[in-house]
Order: sequence, then C-alpha cells, then structure tokens
Amino acid sequence: MQDENPGEQPALPATHPPVVQQDAPPATQGLDWKGFWDGVKGLIHGGKKLGEQLDETTQTPADDALVGKVGIITAKVGAGKTGEIRLPVRGGTQDYLACAEAESSETIEINSRAEVVAYLPPNTVFVKPA
Repeated sequence: MQDENPGEQPALPATHPPVVQQDAPPATQGLDWKGFWDGVKGLIHGGKKLGEQLDETTQTPADDALVGKVGIITAKVGAGKTGEIRLPVRGGTQDYLACAEAESSETIEINSRAEVVAYLPPNTVFVKPA
C-alpha cells in the first residue's frame, strides 16, 4: 500500500516522554512567613534580653579579683621581658603572662613569689616581688 503523501517522512518514535507543562504552586504556598519572621525576631530580641540577664547574674572571669593575688613565677620576669606566673583562680590554678611593673628594673626569678598589681585581659598580668 502506498502512502497518501509520498513526500512526507514517517514520524520517528520519541526517545523521551513529552514534557507536560503544569502550573507549579508558588514556593511560599503553605508556609506562614509572617509567623516565621515573628519567631526569628523573638529569638533575636529574646537573645539580647537573655544576654543582658546573664551579664547581670553571672560572674565574669577574675578581672579585678586577680589584682592583689600572690602567685609563683614559672618563667623569669625581667625588666622589659615577659615571663609567666601561676595564680590560684576559681578553685584551681592558671598560668598568666607576667610583665614587671613599669617602674621596676628588678628581675623576678623562677619559684619566687610575686604579687599582681594590674590585669590586662585576657591573660596578662603585671607583677612585683612579694
């Protein structure tokens, strides 16, 4: 049997199924964005309030509490040189960088006792012989 249109090519089978266009739902459908942002704002403002409360109620590491403490020199402290001191802090001991006080030219030897005269956060103290 002859084709009715001799100049037409036969249709080839499709290798992929045809794509059907569907109306996609908007990305925000079903989400409560106002509630979400209100919650985020509440966390931010609540966090600030919590931080203020913590500042008022918790103790900070021994800032002024270090001044006047006596510790043991674990690395020699000389004029213009940085050494190390072990101080009793919060029920234990902690090592701090130690500098001689400004007007002192004396060297403080290892295993000597020294008194803290100033504290420079986070871990530096100025000392004088005890």
